[in-house]
Amino acid sequence: MMKSVLIAIRPQWVEKIARGEKTIEVRKSAPQEVPFKAYIYESRNGGHRCKHCNEKDSCYSYAPKNVGCYNGRGKVIGEFICDRIEMVNAKCSDYGIDLFYHDCLTNGCLTEREIEKYFNVPEDRDLRAMKGNGYVWNISDLKIYDKPRELSEFSRPCSYSGLCFSCKRTSFKKDGNLLCNTKITRPPQSWMHVEDLGEEE
Repeated sequence: MMKSVLIAIRPQWVEKIARGEKTIEVRKSAPQEVPFKAYIYESRNGGHRCKHCNEKDSCYSYAPKNVGCYNGRGKVIGEFICDRIEMVNAKCSDYGIDLFYHDCLTNGCLTEREIEKYFNVPEDRDLRAMKGNGYVWNISDLKIYDKPRELSEFSRPCSYSGLCFSCKRTSFKKDGNLLCNTKITRPPQSWMHVEDLGEEE
């Protein structure tokens, strides 16, 4: 069975992914096994108004062909299969960051300065000692949901199968039955392994 992750992505990047403009995601870390399914969590926008319809927080109209409003709703809005990850070296030189390869600029919809900022290159660009690794996640088989999903529809993977009494995430209900506390209540800063509770039904 294919493993799954939940990846948090800002609304402006979600929009580019949904429109097919952004076909890779650059991260500082990545799962070890490919392929895997990645659920896209659209990060909250802090109550800003949508640039498309001027609604605040209530906007969420994904129109046909994945064109709609991306207002930072704090929901899982779609999924993709990551079928390839490339580790790239973000070595710096006098000319700037040696951009992993041209894809980061074109398929990642990033500027050179955005990549440098992500990898903590100082603004004075004293790059002599700066180094860092990045990971390029390839986005394939993209699906945008008609109706966004809640975080609570996902859980952390359980490795205690059948050994609930020894699991730190287990507590007891008032009636004495076990309660498993693996449901996701907060999004990851970057990404995390998850299981889709809906797939168990």
